[in-house]
Amino acid sequence: LRATLEGRAGVGWKAVIVYSCGRGTYFVESFVSRMQRFLPDAAIVGGICESGYVTESKALTRETLSRMSVRQLKRKSESLGGGGERGEILEELELVDHVLKLSQHRNKLIHCEDSVFGVVLGGGVPVRSMVSRGVRSILPDSPGRSSPRVTVQSVELSRSGDDPFLLRSRALKPINIIREIIDENTGVISSISDFLSQVTHAAEFVRLKRPSQDGFELHPMPHYQAAEHIIVMANGSDDEEESLYGAEIDFFVFTGEE
Repeated sequence: LRATLEGRAGVGWKAVIVYSCGRGTYFVESFVSRMQRFLPDAAIVGGICESGYVTESKALTRETLSRMSVRQLKRKSESLGGGGERGEILEELELVDHVLKLSQHRNKLIHCEDSVFGVVLGGGVPVRSMVSRGVRSILPDSPGRSSPRVTVQSVELSRSGDDPFLLRSRALKPINIIREIIDENTGVISSISDFLSQVTHAAEFVRLKRPSQDGFELHPMPHYQAAEHIIVMANGSDDEEESLYGAEIDFFVFTGEE
């Protein structure tokens, strides 16, 4: 990607639209950071989605086609849907131009489920970023308020090499293991499994608001996570290694609605 962008630097890249889905949400932050360093003047927008589609260009280059024989060019033309016209094309250069044109309209559609994907826009492209409402809370409503205030009651920060560290690669960043939460309205402390057994939908995302911070974090909650705890990956910064004890927590499902 970097080589492609550098090769077309004259375009003047103005905006990057980035989407992450599945396991791609684990490394989207580092991807965006690298894009910010490489394109400091570009606006970067996007978000988390369930899946998406990108096209992979199947276009051939003139250099590649020029190395082919007339027979190979005719076969390539036929494979690209231009077989009915090949008899009218006698010159090799005409065949090269014909096949090149055909290949430029042949794209492969790829379904992305565990990746980071998007588009880079150049020139004077106006981009307007809007906050998506594509997720909703699954916490039950309580009288007098829209939803219960739930906070983290029991959590531990585990680093690679620690005895209870659940993942075995030493290259991984620390992880927060949330084991218990408390409903501040009722004072009831629950294990993760007991609490989630009371809701009607399987949570896909967990939202956290740390006691010392104003904003919210949205983390994926894969279905393969053990029911007795929630794993929240940290990026190694001091802010993310701050204890999650007392952090507000909510659980969301993806709706796709705007």
